[in-house]
Amino acid sequence: MNQEMENTPLPKPLRFAAPDYYQLMLERLEAQHLHPFDVHASIVIEGDHTTINVHFGEGLGRLHRTFAGSNGDELNASLVEYFDEVAAECKKTLINDYFKMMKV
Repeated sequence: MNQEMENTPLPKPLRFAAPDYYQLMLERLEAQHLHPFDVHASIVIEGDHTTINVHFGEGLGRLHRTFAGSNGDELNASLVEYFDEVAAECKKTLINDYFKMMKV
C-alpha cells in the first residue's frame, strides 16, 4: 500500500507546474470577469495523461478533467473548452453563494 502511494504523483499548483496552461485559464476567467483568486487549480501529470483540477466557491466545488497525450492544437482546443466550462460554472457558483449569503 505504501508503495502505491509513493508511485502516485502529487498534485502541483497549475501556476508553477504549467504556466502556459495557467495563463490560458486566466484568459478564460477574465472573459467572464472572474479573478484568479476565485479558483484554486492544480495539475497531476502521469506519463502522457494530464489531470487538471479546479476548485472554486464556498464549498470548494470541483471540476476535473484528464487530457490524454495529443498534439498541441487538439490539447489547446480541449483546454479552452475545459477552462470555458470552469469559468461558467465558477461564475454560477459564486453568484449562488452570494445570494445565499444575502438571505442569511
